[in-house]
Amino acid sequence: MLPGVGSDEVISLLLTAFVKPLGQADAATVLTTTPSFVMYRMSARCRGLRVLEVPLDAGWDLSVDALKNANRDRAAQHRLHCQPQQSQPAI
Repeated sequence: MLPGVGSDEVISLLLTAFVKPLGQADAATVLTTTPSFVMYRMSARCRGLRVLEVPLDAGWDLSVDALKNANRDRAAQHRLHCQPQQSQPAI
C-alpha cells in the first residue's frame, strides 16, 4: 500500500522512485495510451522523462499489437495504464 493525497501524488511518487534511464540513455521513457489519465503524461514530463503515447484504435480499444510496435526498441521500461480506462470502460 502506498498512501498519498490523491492519485496525482501517488503517480508522482512512483515515477520519482522507480523510473530511471536504461543503459546510456539520458532520460527514462514511460509508455502510456492516449487518450488516458492526463497526469501520467504531465507527471512524467515534469520529471524530465520521455513519454511514448500509443493511441487507442478507432473503436477506442487498446491494441496489444500497437503497444508492442510502439515499444519495439524497448526504450520504455515502464507502462502506465488507467484501469478502468475512462475512455474504454470495456477493458
